[in-house]
Amino acid sequence: RSRAIDSAGNELTYSTATFVYDDDRPVSFSSSVVNGSTRATLGFVYGTATDGSFPLVDGTIASQVQTVQLLVRRVSDNQCWDNLGGFSLTCAFIPANNLTGAAPNYGWWTDLGNNSIPPDGQLLTGTSYYINSRALDKAANVETAVSTVIFTFDNTPPVTYLSTPFAAGFYRPADLGGLGGTAVDFPAGVAAVAFNMYDFTTGRWFDAVGSTFSLSAEPTAVDSILGGGGAWSWSIGTPLTTFSDGHTYQFRKLGRDQVGNAEPVGSPMSSFLVDFSTPSTTILTDTGKGDGETETDDVNLIGKARDNNPVGLPGEVLGMSSISFATDVLFTIRQTDSFLKTNEAVGDKYWNGSAFVDKDSNSDNVICTAPGTPANCRWVSASNYNTTTYDWQYAGWGTGGAPWPRGKVYFVRARARDRAGNLISP
Repeated sequence: RSRAIDSAGNELTYSTATFVYDDDRPVSFSSSVVNGSTRATLGFVYGTATDGSFPLVDGTIASQVQTVQLLVRRVSDNQCWDNLGGFSLTCAFIPANNLTGAAPNYGWWTDLGNNSIPPDGQLLTGTSYYINSRALDKAANVETAVSTVIFTFDNTPPVTYLSTPFAAGFYRPADLGGLGGTAVDFPAGVAAVAFNMYDFTTGRWFDAVGSTFSLSAEPTAVDSILGGGGAWSWSIGTPLTTFSDGHTYQFRKLGRDQVGNAEPVGSPMSSFLVDFSTPSTTILTDTGKGDGETETDDVNLIGKARDNNPVGLPGEVLGMSSISFATDVLFTIRQTDSFLKTNEAVGDKYWNGSAFVDKDSNSDNVICTAPGTPANCRWVSASNYNTTTYDWQYAGWGTGGAPWPRGKVYFVRARARDRAGNLISP
């Protein structure tokens, strides 16, 4: 209390002022960002603050929070958000937008409104950041044990790969019992890979429940089975009834990570062709003589090998599988001593690309990987193949090769393998 007395002895009544001494420091906490978490967006940050519950003045808590300030700091280089549109080495706390509530319990929040936190475009995927919050009370006490949380930013969807069926691939139904691939995402990690399939030939979408292409509109993508190491898969129970010969199919994969980043629903689709028709082959000699004729020892084996089916439909993304290389045209030569021995007989020999060798009961379907390799191989590859004219030729015997052994009879069979792997049994 204080009073004044003038020179005439007049006295003023006492003047009284009340104050509260407060040296307690306020405390703040960021509750919206979990320490050690990964986030796809920052955008809105909030938390709590308090300056205690005492003392009371006329029933009111006197200790009160004045404001809460924030500091966002990049872990990799210790640069801070500068409230001006970038990160710099100048680190200063910036007031949060709003303080709500009353003593002792306050809430605070901030968004992009006053530039106190960086927009997502200023944050780097895979990079970690500290968020420090600091409260100030009305007695100008400043929080010293600054609240700190750390988070890692990730706003990038997973990168997904499709291995079966691969783009522009050719498949037999038997090869499509297991679909799948891999997915990679850092730092959040892969949560799911969903997919859709479309029959381009019929215009129908895949029904994952019935494993049929029967839907008229694209359904919600179905989540595949996610395994270790980012591998994902989906099983087709009866691919022979699910997929149709000669149909072009399209596949869309949609990865999603643990914080919700996802590939867009309209992501491009890859195409593949289903083909379970075997190619056709013919066998001729370059003299133009017919089957059963006598030839000179310099005659060459020639023929056609083509994949006529499936023929495809106008406008399809992929055509028929076709034959890729000379090594996909296979033939076997049986050497015998009579035209009458139309079936394999005792004493017959088979060409293995290097020599005529005795019959081996286990060699009926052995394909030569190189001349004479393995020794009991029976199916030799053509020397040349023209993918435009479908002509194949073998230069191992006749012109360009060795002369045919005279006085022998040769029976030749041929078959071809298309890009889907269709190859008729011997």
